[in-house]
Amino acid sequence: IMIPDVLQTKLFIWITFAVTLSDLKRSPPKLEDFIYRTAILRIYCNPRLLRQCGQQLFKLTTNDSVAFADTEEALDDVCSTFHEGMTCITRYTRRCYPEHQRRHFMKMISGAVGMFDSLCSESPYRRDYFSHIGCIRNVSTSEEKCKSSYRNLLKKSERAPSSNKLANYGPQCCAYNDYFECMLIHTYEDCGAEVLDFFEEYMKRSTGHLIQRKCQYFKPDMEECFTGGSSPVQTLPLLISSLSCLHLHLIAFFN
Repeated sequence: IMIPDVLQTKLFIWITFAVTLSDLKRSPPKLEDFIYRTAILRIYCNPRLLRQCGQQLFKLTTNDSVAFADTEEALDDVCSTFHEGMTCITRYTRRCYPEHQRRHFMKMISGAVGMFDSLCSESPYRRDYFSHIGCIRNVSTSEEKCKSSYRNLLKKSERAPSSNKLANYGPQCCAYNDYFECMLIHTYEDCGAEVLDFFEEYMKRSTGHLIQRKCQYFKPDMEECFTGGSSPVQTLPLLISSLSCLHLHLIAFFN
């Protein structure tokens, strides 16, 4: 994620002020103390550290055998990677962002995090996952079915909207909806109604209200799918499921 320079500066000033404020009543502020704390914050709140957190999660989407883990061992590895990455991100946001932004961020990803909590523990949801993921994986990775839509979703999700205006989410939302519609059709045809119900619940939990709200008006053939105001940037590739759900949450949060 490339946080805009203006936002970086504002956050940096806010954090420095907050760290210094508690000492003002005890003793007069010293310039050398302020400079020292400023240097420390620049080191430990460097956006590069946040991108490094994301690298721990990158393999969750670039490898089909991981993105669609269909064995206990594979899913346990995914869960371990996810929790390590989220711990890293949580520590960074706790260290470098105001409380109201942290609360907002956690609220946006709560559905996806809750889904992983269910998948990563002995639960009925985990058992249902293993019953259905094989067929879902086959549909999603089949060249004749939804693989091209899945690839396009990953590609589009590496481009962050240039602003938070709804129109600028066109390319990402269109790719998301195209993949979702493809999966609905072929999952029902190949896997049956029970698997389709599970897939729809899986999607709703992992995307959350933010993505559903932003993407509900976009269709794959709309002009906005090709002319959205996105621009190539270095982003944090947190695609926590077969979709780019958490990644899209982060794009929306930091723009």
